[in-house]
Amino acid sequence: MGSGMRLRKYGVQATIDFEVFEVDGVDLRVDWTPAQADCEIMKDGGASTLCDNTATDEGSTYSIVLTATEMQFARGVLKIVDAATKVFLDTVVHIETYGNASAQHAFDLDTATQDVNATQISGDTTAADKLEAMLDGMTTGVVETSGSNSSTQVQTDLAEATNDHYDVMTILFTSGAEAGQSRLITGYAGSSGTVSWNAALTGTPADGSKFIILAAGTTADAVWDEILTGSSHNISTSAGKRLRQIEEAFVHASGVIATVTNGHTFTLDAGAVATADYYVGDRLQLVEGTGAGQSRIIVAYTFGKVVTLDSDFTTNPDTSTLYEVNAADVHVSLSDADQAQGFVATYTNTTTITLDTAAVGITDYYLGSLIVFTHGTGAGQVREITGYTSGRVVTMSPALATALDTTTVWHVQAAISAAVIVDEWELQSQADPTGFHVNIKEVNGTAQTANDNSADINAILTDTGTDGVVLKAAGLNADAVDEILDEEVDNDGTAITLRGAIKLILSILTAKSSGGGSATLVFRDVNDSKNRLSCTVDANGNRTAVGTRDAS
Repeated sequence: MGSGMRLRKYGVQATIDFEVFEVDGVDLRVDWTPAQADCEIMKDGGASTLCDNTATDEGSTYSIVLTATEMQFARGVLKIVDAATKVFLDTVVHIETYGNASAQHAFDLDTATQDVNATQISGDTTAADKLEAMLDGMTTGVVETSGSNSSTQVQTDLAEATNDHYDVMTILFTSGAEAGQSRLITGYAGSSGTVSWNAALTGTPADGSKFIILAAGTTADAVWDEILTGSSHNISTSAGKRLRQIEEAFVHASGVIATVTNGHTFTLDAGAVATADYYVGDRLQLVEGTGAGQSRIIVAYTFGKVVTLDSDFTTNPDTSTLYEVNAADVHVSLSDADQAQGFVATYTNTTTITLDTAAVGITDYYLGSLIVFTHGTGAGQVREITGYTSGRVVTMSPALATALDTTTVWHVQAAISAAVIVDEWELQSQADPTGFHVNIKEVNGTAQTANDNSADINAILTDTGTDGVVLKAAGLNADAVDEILDEEVDNDGTAITLRGAIKLILSILTAKSSGGGSATLVFRDVNDSKNRLSCTVDANGNRTAVGTRDAS
């Protein structure tokens, strides 16, 4: 008959209690006289041997003492069998041991505080190793008695003698009234072990209060090194998602330069998208390595990730250079928009060049437009396109003053300008003054009709005796010319005369300028002696505000 399971310590003498039943299995047998031959022990499935001791009558139950040697097993079976005339049912007691490497259970149940060696955390040995490294690097200490102790500093038993050794680390109190409170360490005096921190605790830590010092930047490093992906940081309005969205809005790609062809042609690595024209208009920024700090506008991009820039780098990158493709930051056009941009493919002579494939290959497509050379050899010149072929050959006028080459960047812009309008007015009025008409819609803010204008003009001619007289330039004296030029034509708080308006027009069309590609565009006066006009432009080149407007 079975008598259950017993748990005892390995190799330690143990008393095993048991009971026996009458042969009918109903009542306990209480009058059995034990003999040594009645008890055997079988250890770990081996042969059974007689126990060293004889069972003891405990009244209604019995017990036997197994020696320390007898207890050296993982699994044991105590057999109680009547060796004489059977007066009780056979009984077995199963025993398992603990507290030894050879025991059934190595864990020692007799030790109130256990030493634990956790080799894995949630099945991960690496996590256990990292936890060990973190705890090994943790400094512990105790607050010592000092009259200078307060809610912002304490003297401690720390032995470190170097001043400021623990600065920017974190002190965390683990006992006392301030247990659980932590602060950023801002000072440490090595001579006394005094630690000070950035903000007051709720009280002054008592003598003997324990604390730990956490390594600097543990939390900050974890936050800044966190990988931001759409799957791990996609909670609406969360800081992680917002930061990821900001980054995606400004940084379109990043990686390492794979191949350097020349100063303005490079192949990007696998971090770039393999779609033609994908990054055209964006800015290639060199952020680390050779050439870092430079940036250029992307004017062409192929599915093979070959990028062409609007001008050469001063210092070429190499295959160790880290790049970023940043949000579009394009050339600013005076007319609102460029029609096209690229590099000169062939320089033939001062009036003939061939454009690269960024230009449209249709005859007369850019005829009458302006071509502006913004970077490279011959930069700063502007000419009118007087001829254009399907082979992208440009004929321009007047002739260039400085030759171009294949480093020259071109922009084709709409040719409607103040200069063209003024020239057309002058030519038409001189060629046919009687056929050149101006319809006056308003006079001093009052709408006019054709009859109003005619009646007014006829009255003036009659009153002044000039009916039928043709006005000629020779009939104007110097004072009259000055009065015309000094006539106010506009007012933005400061009167602008026709003379000043002409100066502003000349500044925009013929003088030096700066700030192209940035948010502020500045035009100098013709003599290059001062800023005549400055304005704020957006990413599309549209003027959003005018700062300086100096017509003096």
